Amino acid sequence: MESPFKNILIFLEASESSIDAVRYAVMLAKFHQAKLWAVFVVDTKALQDLLRARIFIKTEELEYEHDLEEDGRRYLNYAAEIAREKGFKSLGELGLKRVRQGLTTPEELYRAVGEA
Repeated sequence: MESPFKNILIFLEASESSIDAVRYAVMLAKFHQAKLWAVFVVDTKALQDLLRARIFIKTEELEYEHDLEEDGRRYLNYAAEIAREKGFKSLGELGLKRVRQGLTTPEELYRAVGEA
């Protein structure tokens, strides 16, 4: 019987539940012999909204975006480490993606990752 999964995409954010999702996805991908992908999305629209509302000045927006990207790199590296520890050799990284629109549904995330 063919596996129902060929590719599994993990959306990472800076949270413990995100790491739990990585652990679950690694085991699911390993069991189904699926390709595993990890992505960390930096939603720049939210930062631009804060700038427009004058909550941030431009330099603060850029610093915060840089900090979010650094967090993303750390989480992607940690996801790869978890995968390796579980003997999963094939973690494809879509890496950091910057999106200019707000994301509210999985479909929007999927489209944004494909476009970025």
